[in-house]
Amino acid sequence: MAKSVPVPAPQTDLVVPPTNAEALIAKAIEHQLPVDTMERLLALRERLRAEQAREAFFTALTRFQAECPIIVKSNLVNVQTQGGGYKYQFAPLDKIVTTVQPLLAKHGFSYSFDSEDADKAKVTICRVHHVGGHTEASSFTAPIDGSARMSDTHKSASAHTYAKRYAFCNGFGILTGEEDDDAAGEAAKQAFPAPKRTTNPPDKPVGKGGGDSTASGGHIEPAPSGGPTISEKDKVRLEGLCRKYAEAWGISPEKVRDNLKQWILDTFKKEHFLELNPVEYGRTLRWFTEIDAQATR
Repeated sequence: MAKSVPVPAPQTDLVVPPTNAEALIAKAIEHQLPVDTMERLLALRERLRAEQAREAFFTALTRFQAECPIIVKSNLVNVQTQGGGYKYQFAPLDKIVTTVQPLLAKHGFSYSFDSEDADKAKVTICRVHHVGGHTEASSFTAPIDGSARMSDTHKSASAHTYAKRYAFCNGFGILTGEEDDDAAGEAAKQAFPAPKRTTNPPDKPVGKGGGDSTASGGHIEPAPSGGPTISEKDKVRLEGLCRKYAEAWGISPEKVRDNLKQWILDTFKKEHFLELNPVEYGRTLRWFTEIDAQATR
């Protein structure tokens, strides 16, 4: 009885990594697959490119925020009212841009602005572009002050400038704050004294004076809320950093976590890690390095 000879399978399988869309398309062309198959592969490639570009965007944004300083509110404004008046400080847009421009270039960011007219308001959209191809938009609506003593053109321009500054800062997660004098700086240190590196066990109790206030002096404007929130993986990373730095500082992980959560509540008005958006998450990562810098002084 003649033995059966196995017939080799036709060479039509695309034996390539499933995420390598370029290789899939090359194989499809080589094997002359149908047009509808080619269209699906091209759509797959576009989705993969978009996902990779978005991942590169937020990776670069996290690195930018880790290096970006808090911009000091250097301009003082006196506002006169019928009841007397008040003062406030702000950081002008030109100073903010001058400060962060080298970092934006370093991490591959650029930006553009659009504006729209709303009902007695000005809407400004800041589009944040990354060299990887992903873009995120940040918008801010500023009301036009009809009672201001200036022309209608100047009123509109003033609202536009205000909205432009906030849309830009929100888009990149840039924070502004008051400049501390010696007394304010000392008060901040008393509220949350800088930990000291030690070889003692991680669960060493914290002495008197270890508070749960903010980790750094000065008022910090909250980052924008809304949009996508961080993942469970990001939360696990924050928990891991609490344990890592607790061991380095010689205090309990619970103490580090409690201080971090209090700082998040004061800064972003969020109670849980998973409520943070990517911009706030990047700023939160900087909290560890700032406190560690105090610990190693």
